[in-house]
Amino acid sequence: MSFYSNLAKTAKGLLVKFGQKATVTHESDGTYDPVTGITSAGATTTFTANAAIFDYETSEIDGTVVQKGDSRILLDSDNKPLVGSTIQISGAILKVVNVLVIAPSNEAVIYDATGRR
Repeated sequence: MSFYSNLAKTAKGLLVKFGQKATVTHESDGTYDPVTGITSAGATTTFTANAAIFDYETSEIDGTVVQKGDSRILLDSDNKPLVGSTIQISGAILKVVNVLVIAPSNEAVIYDATGRR
């Protein structure tokens, strides 16, 4: 096991101990078949993650990437949330507008998502 694998395991352990469960849902678009003219139904993917939610500091709000009222959601590295997904946490449903992966040496340690109401 590499150093960063151990770090991801430690991060997950801290999120389990001090965070909470979050439900992440992503709905993919259907595909259009130009021969038949029919669009197939999209698929819904749902997973549970260990997470922690925080308010952004005023100095972090730039009005573009991070807006007033946005939340920072840190998630374990088991599954990557996608932009457009929703995260249900602390009784709120937030739309993911940005995801940063903390991945030294290309090995995900934790995901840092921006959630918007």
